[in-house]
Amino acid sequence: MSTDREAVVWTRLGNTPRRMGRVYITDRECRFTYDDGYLDSGLPGLGVVYAPEFFGRTTITMQRNERFDLLPPLQALVPPRQAENFQRNLALKYLATRGITGLAGFDADWEILKVSGHGGVGHLDLFEDSARARAWYDSAPAHQ
Repeated sequence: MSTDREAVVWTRLGNTPRRMGRVYITDRECRFTYDDGYLDSGLPGLGVVYAPEFFGRTTITMQRNERFDLLPPLQALVPPRQAENFQRNLALKYLATRGITGLAGFDADWEILKVSGHGGVGHLDLFEDSARARAWYDSAPAHQ
């Protein structure tokens, strides 16, 4: 059974929200690839270290480890795993209202990331798919 996961990264940089690229997570790696259209925009990317001008169309690959399941700019979107972490507990309670319970480790991180990995501080927003991203950006102008 494959545990590979996939999501899209969007940004609010520039005049309109746009998809930056796609992230893939396997049992061993986290991979990110910029969309061609995003590369043509000239906007900054995931961060200084992962800038589009350094990587272009080359997939950025990172081995997963105990501290980082995701590239650091994306890992920063996940609340820490401490039991007393307010943001994490709030997200887990929200997931429970949707019938998603009993998760631990990266399984919990992934579900939290899909529902709360957008709209925070910074320019990176992670969504399960582009349809959800568009719906979220269209739903409230305050998010932009």
